[in-house]
Amino acid sequence: MIIIISLTFTVMYIINILLMATAESFKIAFEEYPKRVCFAQLSLDTYGFENPDEVTPEQYKAKREETIEKLKAHEGIENVYFTQFLNYRYSAIVGSVGEEFPLLDKEEIPSYLKHMNAELIDGRMPENDGEILVDTHIMKNQHYSIGDNFQGKSFGDTFKVVGVLESECFACAGTPKGYSNNGFGYVILCDEKNCDMKKVFADIGITITDLDGISDINTGRDFIEKEVEKEINASLSGIIIVVMAFLAIAIMTGYISSMRNRMNEYCLYTSLGFSKKEVYGMMMREIFFNFIIGIIGGAVITAAAIFIIIKLVFEPLGLMYGILYPMLLLKITAAFAAIVGVLQIPAAVIINNIKTIDRIEE
Repeated sequence: MIIIISLTFTVMYIINILLMATAESFKIAFEEYPKRVCFAQLSLDTYGFENPDEVTPEQYKAKREETIEKLKAHEGIENVYFTQFLNYRYSAIVGSVGEEFPLLDKEEIPSYLKHMNAELIDGRMPENDGEILVDTHIMKNQHYSIGDNFQGKSFGDTFKVVGVLESECFACAGTPKGYSNNGFGYVILCDEKNCDMKKVFADIGITITDLDGISDINTGRDFIEKEVEKEINASLSGIIIVVMAFLAIAIMTGYISSMRNRMNEYCLYTSLGFSKKEVYGMMMREIFFNFIIGIIGGAVITAAAIFIIIKLVFEPLGLMYGILYPMLLLKITAAFAAIVGVLQIPAAVIINNIKTIDRIEE
């Protein structure tokens, strides 16, 4: 029983650690990154053109430049570019995501990196077209080395990795090469208090609609909450229910068999003067002892397993992770308590069938 409890604790906690590494990692890209830089692609309707089909390139450019100046004048906006951007890929234990980063003139990159609090730790700054700086976590995650093609499956040898960045939010940057990119749009360098782009644009007289593409703190948090944490929590709840159901069946089967085999022992205790209540207390102490030792053993095994996973999986893949999850511990404790509660039924049946030693044969 102790071994089963220990392994159950370990399996549930390790599954949680692995799944939650996805949420912990994606939060950097979708909740921390947008606190420093947001992206926007506006439709012609949003610019206020009544007849979009009749808009000339000159009119569009003038409206775009006007929007940039208004954004730059907004509190908390450090700079705004209208430029090309790429997406980096980042794969967790479950799922893979992409996030935008800008392609800038090489002269603009140092100020962008300063705003992102990113430092070049290996390689060099971009000097030519199509050269990319990649965050160290993305480097590990996608198995890049300096000189490798960046997003080679999509762009072939168009873009090259020339440097490695260390940052708090997976910052990447690069220079454009022709029209190979994932789109054009506004790259808005903001602070944490002004990273809600619907509000920022509303402040300058532009109403964002569903026709516009916005990547900011709100879209990031919505993605984490609805697409990541919701799915992970549902999966974890299902796993806990299934694992605990099998654990309950295994423990019930083993415990009932053990109590039946010890019936004569319990009868002997009553013959020696122990009350049924005292025998029941002894049975409960044994159950609690098994669970406590099982949980302690599981915690030790889990700690060792987490250390191995960190060194062999998380760090080599550049994944973020958490270690202590109080809510999970509470759920596991509640599940174990429920099993102990269910064990009261066979214990009560055994207690009622206890006889003194002189009536055992009956």
